[in-house]
Amino acid sequence: MKKFLIIPGLPRCATTSLANVLGKHPQIFLPKIKEPHFFLPDKEAYFMFNRKGKKHSFFKTGFISSIKDFEINYNNFNSEQIFIDGSTLYCVHLEALENLRNFADIDPYFIILRKDPFKRAVSHYLYSISRGEEFRTFDKALQDEVEGKYPKWLWGGYVAGSDSKKCENFIIENWGEHKLLSADIDEDNVFSDDYLRKIFSFLGVDYVSIDTSVKANPLIHIDNPLLMEFRILIKRIRQINPAIFDNRISRKLFNTFMKAVPVRKNAAEELDKFRDLFMDHFWAYEESLKKIDLTGK
Repeated sequence: MKKFLIIPGLPRCATTSLANVLGKHPQIFLPKIKEPHFFLPDKEAYFMFNRKGKKHSFFKTGFISSIKDFEINYNNFNSEQIFIDGSTLYCVHLEALENLRNFADIDPYFIILRKDPFKRAVSHYLYSISRGEEFRTFDKALQDEVEGKYPKWLWGGYVAGSDSKKCENFIIENWGEHKLLSADIDEDNVFSDDYLRKIFSFLGVDYVSIDTSVKANPLIHIDNPLLMEFRILIKRIRQINPAIFDNRISRKLFNTFMKAVPVRKNAAEELDKFRDLFMDHFWAYEESLKKIDLTGK
């Protein structure tokens, strides 16, 4: 039986930082590809956009599709460690967790991180823009989601991606409350020693003192079109070979670029005018989940 720690979201809620911190524990294995998204079924159906609005398939996004590559990513499971799968998009595509149930040799534990819904959505939107993966204005993206467009869009949606309840309920119903740990990073000090002790206890591993200083996944908004093209080129190289950023030279190049590009620091504030619109959609989405729960559908 392989023990897995699944971190299914929420995107842009310090999931990468948490995975990197926990990966320092000798009893926990952090793979080269932290977000394999292997359990997404029917991968041919999922797609992403480029900055021009053209669709491209899941297989060009740098995630793992074959069982062979999945096993290689985890060193062929040649240890008794807990294996991390930090695929944050499982939270908006619960069919991935449904598929996970078919793997009888996997014993899953789940940690979900969340934060203020609007801040998370804006962060995710700007991050997608910076990577050339979004072509719409923020309000147009929200409208498309409300109208049910692009249900197989890999990012799922900025509203749905800001809610953890649906995912949490699914986990509890299928694996039990004892398999789920969730935290609000605006309120809980997730990287404190006390909270790490809670995580270690949850996973059943020994307590060890861990350095919690990690490189964050930066939120950037690049104004210079040439620099943005270079940023997108780095992302495309990573998609061809996602493990390439384990290379120290490539990692240094990427981090140096992140420091050098001009960042429009007020980019998030410019979207504040959409907070009420977003929250109206968000509360409506949560109400729809309650109706689904009540009817049992």
